[in-house]
Amino acid sequence: MENFKLSIDMVLESLLCGILLSLVYFSLLWYSLKILPNIKRKGMFLFFSSLLRLTIFLSVAILLASKNPVKLIWMFLAFIITRLLLVYFLKDKGKKHA
Repeated sequence: MENFKLSIDMVLESLLCGILLSLVYFSLLWYSLKILPNIKRKGMFLFFSSLLRLTIFLSVAILLASKNPVKLIWMFLAFIITRLLLVYFLKDKGKKHA
């Protein structure tokens, strides 16, 4: 049976990686939406940009957590928390520009 225990250093490392991956993911999402008005085939562009973002996130997360799958859970948790915080703090800014 595999050991699922992580040291506090590994947990913090996983959380930091998840936060950084989340920031990269949402920066790429923001950039995709920023250039969207200049794109002719919007549906195709959105499909491939989302596929690229998801591939980057999963490949880096799996690569970093290859030795211990519990690290992947911590990274995903940090990703979700960062997403919630970004949406909470940035949702009012979007209303001001609309």
